[in-house]
Amino acid sequence: MEVSRLRIGLNCGKALEPLTVALKFNADKELLSEQRIARVGLIQNSIALPTTAPFLDQKKAIFQKLKPIIDATGASGVNISCLQEVWMMPFAFCTRQKRWCEFAEPADGESTQFLQSFQGNITWS
Repeated sequence: MEVSRLRIGLNCGKALEPLTVALKFNADKELLSEQRIARVGLIQNSIALPTTAPFLDQKKAIFQKLKPIIDATGASGVNISCLQEVWMMPFAFCTRQKRWCEFAEPADGESTQFLQSFQGNITWS
């Protein structure tokens, strides 16, 4: 029962693909600042379409796949959601094929804008 509660969490009762695990780390009490609890969500995603699909379709599919996962972390009270490096594309660096460079984008590109859409869903307790 407890494992099911942790896995399903507050995501409208639907189990999401990733496994959710709750851990607690204690820290020394700070003397000069008010205590706050930081809840961190670590998200390790996978591709959503085959790597043979057009790059734009792959990127959009990963965005669609991650949206409910990021929403679930926010609904669970997470203050900080972390994604792995190059989260918006298949891991392709071992291939040395230059075609994967098409996933590169400017700092204010589509991926940044996607993540900014979740901004403001943060609360501190």
